[in-house]
Amino acid sequence: MRSRFSYANVTATLALFFAMSGGALAAKHYLISSTNQISPRVLKALKGNAGKQGPAGLAGLKGETGAKGEAGLKGDTGLKGEPGPKGERGEEGFEGLEGPEGPEGRYPTVLPTGQTESGAWGGGFTASGVAEYREVGSFPIPLPAALEASHVIYVSGALAEHCPGQGEAAKGYLCVYQELIENAETPTSSQIVDVDDSAKPAGAGIHGFEITLKSKGAGHTTVSGTFAVTAP
Repeated sequence: MRSRFSYANVTATLALFFAMSGGALAAKHYLISSTNQISPRVLKALKGNAGKQGPAGLAGLKGETGAKGEAGLKGDTGLKGEPGPKGERGEEGFEGLEGPEGPEGRYPTVLPTGQTESGAWGGGFTASGVAEYREVGSFPIPLPAALEASHVIYVSGALAEHCPGQGEAAKGYLCVYQELIENAETPTSSQIVDVDDSAKPAGAGIHGFEITLKSKGAGHTTVSGTFAVTAP
């Protein structure tokens, strides 16, 4: 331990000093402000033995958290890993069986009995006055037989007996439907004739029909429509 100086120690030291030196001055006339003012020999005599070590002091208060440090440098990029093993190939599915080839299709050369076909007919011309002309309606598929006059019907309205509407005809009947008529007399069923017969009897041939049209006067004349025929 370090030597401790107090007012009592300093006073006793001075008294001893003056007593040993025989001086008659009073101690109060000296102000000791530093150990440098005391003789080293006296200081050595005054120095006591070191005392025992005192108990440890209490732990100090926890200091404040320091400022956040700067971010460290980015590390090096890691090495690329090895490729994984290739997966096994899955099993292939079964191939579908090919069906048998169907027979070669043929365009019918004769309209089957009870089957219906339809088409368009008509035309026009510029008449110099009252005049007649003919237009042809052709069947896409020939009929198995010609149709007599009683089975050929001109329809000036929406429907008639054996002719329920455009695109339809009773079995063994030809229905000629009118759609447009201009500067022309309305035709009758008797004006429809067999296109295949040079004598042109009333009725219809296996390939089609002709119809006679008559203008009302000079000018553009037009009559047209659709037809439907069902094979007998």
